[in-house]
Amino acid sequence: MAVLGPDTNTPTLNVSGKISTECQPDQFYLVAGNANDAFYSAFKHLFEGQGGKIDGTWAEGVAPKTAVYLVQHNSENLTQYLYLQNKWSNNLMARQIFLTMGAEIKGAPGTLLKSKAVIADWLKRQGFNWPGFDIENGSGLSRKARISPKEMGQLLMYAWRSPTMPELMASLPIAGIDGTMRKRMRGEPARGMIHLKTGTLRDVRAGAGYIITQSGRRYVVVILQNEQNVQNGGGSKVQDAILDWLYDNG
Repeated sequence: MAVLGPDTNTPTLNVSGKISTECQPDQFYLVAGNANDAFYSAFKHLFEGQGGKIDGTWAEGVAPKTAVYLVQHNSENLTQYLYLQNKWSNNLMARQIFLTMGAEIKGAPGTLLKSKAVIADWLKRQGFNWPGFDIENGSGLSRKARISPKEMGQLLMYAWRSPTMPELMASLPIAGIDGTMRKRMRGEPARGMIHLKTGTLRDVRAGAGYIITQSGRRYVVVILQNEQNVQNGGGSKVQDAILDWLYDNG
């Protein structure tokens, strides 16, 4: 067990469990404890590091109508965030980008309802009629999100023909090379020939993207698996077998 915290007045993080001695070093990013506490601590640290001073603590509430901007900071180019989001399956980034769409098009503040309306309007304009589709919260951590393999395939075909196709392709994990696909298919002929966005939940394994086969043809591929414990390795093996077959025979 590891305990982090210099004294009893600060939060502690207890880490327990077992890990194989064969495991290689890895990195995990998470917010330990309450997200509001984490944001306040980070903001206070940076603010006071610049010579400011904050007394008191944080509290939830509604911003008054008289509130004014103190400062505005523009993020990096959206393409850079999409690259990190898709390569490493970052659900927090996905949700923030989803909320930003609602704020930009429907007006601040961003809400889930506004963002869902933006997506619904866009799908309608493109002629997509998906009665069962539900994006819910914009991240990959939803149990209510719904899309069929056919619908996902249609979306990928649309993306392939769009002007922003190169940016999308560059953001997708490449089999055996990088991102969430870096450890898969490393010794297979299809290594480097598959761009696949992955998704994992308990009892869920998913993959969607593009493959260039041995014959030089390019296919859209969508695999959505819902089965008990499918996330524990078995799902990936089934996906890889399908991808190998398609590479050899497509």
